[in-house]
Amino acid sequence: MANIYYDKGKHKKALESFKKSIKNESNRCVSAINAGVCALHLKDDKLFKYYIDLASGYLYTTSGTKMYNYYYSLIAYYKRLYPEALASLKMMDI
Repeated sequence: MANIYYDKGKHKKALESFKKSIKNESNRCVSAINAGVCALHLKDDKLFKYYIDLASGYLYTTSGTKMYNYYYSLIAYYKRLYPEALASLKMMDI
């Protein structure tokens, strides 16, 4: 549901759905990244930072998956660590 709300521009509802996903331990890293993006759309910088930091904390749960470098790159990008984001993307096996 969160992605549907997001696609329709209903960022507040999407954020609530992503929060539920995080609470239910469902793809916590990506749900936290998406919650952060919703907060960014809602112009809530404090909440954005909270969710990006939370995503960073859950990144370890994606280690060993093909998506790890992508999630790492997104988190680095949103933290304005651009060289790290680019370096991680270069390491992706696409």
